[in-house]
Amino acid sequence: MNEAIARFVKVHGRAILLVVLSFAIAGVVFMTELPVSIFPQTDFPRVVVLVDNGITPVDVQMLTVTRPLEEAVRIVPGVNLIRSITARGSTEISIFFRWDVDIRDAQHLIQGRIAQITPTLPANSRFYINRLTFSVFPMLGFSVTSPTRSQADLWDLAYYKLAPRMYRIPGVAETKIVGGRQPEYHILVDPAKLNGYGMPLTKVVDAVRSANIISSSGMLQENYHLYLSTVTGLLKDQQQIEDLVIDVVKGTPVLVKNIARVESGEKPVYNIVSADGRRAVLLNLLQQPDGNAIQIADAVKAELREIRKELPPDIQIGTFYDQSLLVRDSIGGVVESMLIGLALSVAVLVGFLKNWRTTLVASLVIPIAVLIAIVCMKLFHMSFNLMTLGGLAACIGIVIDDAIVMVENIVVHLSMGQSPTEAAHSAIVELTPALIGSTLTPIMVFAPLVFLGGITAVFFRALAMTMVTALLASLFLAIFFTPVLAAWFFKPREGPALTNPEEAEQAGEGRLLRWLSNLYTSVLHWSLKQPWTVMAGALVQQQVNYETYDSATLNWPTVMVGNGPPC
Repeated sequence: MNEAIARFVKVHGRAILLVVLSFAIAGVVFMTELPVSIFPQTDFPRVVVLVDNGITPVDVQMLTVTRPLEEAVRIVPGVNLIRSITARGSTEISIFFRWDVDIRDAQHLIQGRIAQITPTLPANSRFYINRLTFSVFPMLGFSVTSPTRSQADLWDLAYYKLAPRMYRIPGVAETKIVGGRQPEYHILVDPAKLNGYGMPLTKVVDAVRSANIISSSGMLQENYHLYLSTVTGLLKDQQQIEDLVIDVVKGTPVLVKNIARVESGEKPVYNIVSADGRRAVLLNLLQQPDGNAIQIADAVKAELREIRKELPPDIQIGTFYDQSLLVRDSIGGVVESMLIGLALSVAVLVGFLKNWRTTLVASLVIPIAVLIAIVCMKLFHMSFNLMTLGGLAACIGIVIDDAIVMVENIVVHLSMGQSPTEAAHSAIVELTPALIGSTLTPIMVFAPLVFLGGITAVFFRALAMTMVTALLASLFLAIFFTPVLAAWFFKPREGPALTNPEEAEQAGEGRLLRWLSNLYTSVLHWSLKQPWTVMAGALVQQQVNYETYDSATLNWPTVMVGNGPPC
């Protein structure tokens, strides 16, 4: 088999280079397309149902909303636990599933169950059904303040001007407005006048609700044209509300202004939002699950710069939260570590091998293996995050090992008088089993992490898949790619061929590596002659390590949790 692989590499060397180059180019392209986030994107096995039912009392809310919803969703397959919180006019139900359940299908089943019982629920109830992911948390937020304008004016500005412009930015999933006061009209009914007409208060409510609508009234066909007509009774100002007819009493229309006073007001709110010492309106932006946090933040900031040019001078927009800053710092730190690791690896190769050709052939494996891993990340719908980039950074020093072994063996065969092509052929035949075994060892360490379940799998699966793909790429490159480059770049040995294998091994070493090899040989000979001394030293070192670890754990700080004992 080794001989067949060697012949395949020799015959199809150009094709192998073309395949590797194609993967490298694809990795460069996908590098700009992969989403960027802090953590791996995942769907937690939890669906949250929020219900807004006005100002309904808690006991009524529990009886008419919470209890029916709990009974309806419990029949959905895969449900482990249901928790609910009921407050005045609101219900929050958290539905937990097993980790092996497809949470998207579960969400659809929950929506279907709620739709079935909707006719039995209060008519004014509004439902919000969301699955829990990292993208449900805001990735960017900015405030709108003004020293002269009211909270209603700021809310109008945020709702009608700022939010629509945020929605058209690619990657923005939702814009949530917090704070401000929605403008509205208050109808203050005089009980004495209402009783004088003999009308209940519900009459006023029904009259306003039935008039404040817009609906289709049919169609009109004329002159070969079809006109769609609508009837609108939307109340737009205070005068229209005051002139609204509530009922006809003894042949006389009763208007709103006959029994009530209409005032311009604001919708009640139960939270206070401030920024820079002033009352403010906040806009929280949520990104799409597969969005790029950095690109979205840059696009939002560019849009805000354009918006600021159009706003009056008394309105200030400031950023109070920007997740992209944390993403940039975190990703930048990992990338910096990768670059430092790459530079140190190349420096070590130069210092030990003292040959630019061998250094170039071996070091090319690092970036190409990383680019192939990026292609696999794209195929598995992964993103750039702390775990995947951490896996790539950890692989920098590992992926080059196979290439160094292959290059060193090729240099040995060159020193023994073989041509570069023959040396590459001999190295493949000799090293393929050893390289496969040495590479599969770390792969078997990380491969089980791919099959983990629960919250642990959310983080370590991305790390493991990145490292496994990078290691497999390094094995492929060491067996197929490195010998082809060596056959092209390396030159035959000048002078007589070396017949002593030990001398041939030292021929490709630099002065520093040769000195370290001689030192290692001397220490190894001494260790083999003094086995009991070596074993005793190892036991002493093990005891020192245990004592150091034990003393470190004893010095951990004590944490108090609630009123319980220290932990």
